[in-house]
Amino acid sequence: MYFRLSVFLGAMLLVGQVALASPGDEAPQWLQQAAAIKVPAYDKKVSAVVLVDDSTVSVGENGQISTTWSYAVRVLTNEGRNEAVAQVGYETDMGKVRDFHAWLIRPSGQVKAYGKDQIIDQTDLNDVYDESRMKRIVAANEAEPGSVFGYQTTTETRPYFYQSNWYFQDTAPVISSRLTVVLPAGWQARSVTFNHAEVQPATNGTSYTWELRDIPPLEVEPLSPAMTNLVPRLAVKYFPTEAAKNPGVRPFETWSDVSRWYSELSDAQATPDERIAAKARELTSSATTEFEKIRAIGRYVQNI
Repeated sequence: MYFRLSVFLGAMLLVGQVALASPGDEAPQWLQQAAAIKVPAYDKKVSAVVLVDDSTVSVGENGQISTTWSYAVRVLTNEGRNEAVAQVGYETDMGKVRDFHAWLIRPSGQVKAYGKDQIIDQTDLNDVYDESRMKRIVAANEAEPGSVFGYQTTTETRPYFYQSNWYFQDTAPVISSRLTVVLPAGWQARSVTFNHAEVQPATNGTSYTWELRDIPPLEVEPLSPAMTNLVPRLAVKYFPTEAAKNPGVRPFETWSDVSRWYSELSDAQATPDERIAAKARELTSSATTEFEKIRAIGRYVQNI
């Protein structure tokens, strides 16, 4: 009886393994190449290493932006399992996530693909009225030391500001971190580097690429400055030249440009019409001081 039970359980485990690997899950070529990267020996406190962090921002003639982001991380310790999380943000009023996939390559070489059934779409729990949302895929419970987790996203947006902020690193060491901006004819880009020597872009026509490689880990210390003041990062703005300006695209080169744009939006709305003025007179008819007028109008607005 014991022998039969052992054979049955062994067969079921084999079937389970075959079923797990059989649906044809396969990692894309870029992730297979990332998984083959030989990483240096790090201190035992380093829990993960970023193999690839690569974003390409493409600006269309009409000003619409398409961004493809590829990211791969190797889990080194049990603590590093928390790095096996994919996430991409978007604005519901002016953007969308067109594509979002993730994969886990186990130490055995077995691949698990994550699709739309594993995607969590959430808002900021502290700001339910914000248009910003986040799509996430969490593989932390399935990752193990030696695993490689990777994901790729494609987003589309029509932004107010044509600029990108790129963090070459969080705290983990990074093998390759790269931002590419592809612009229409007649556009140009300018960049500023923070917390690092100036990173000059490699240019090819209207394509700009900034890259850092072999970035060491950053040790987090109690009461240390914010990461934005420690890790190398890049601010890039891109805009059409005078000859290439499009009426449908409004870039902002100075804060005065931003101020003029905002004034056009807000000035007319801030001017009270007769209906609003009449309502204000009605609400404050019995008020004797400026504070009482403010309080009466405030209470009315709070109940709308």
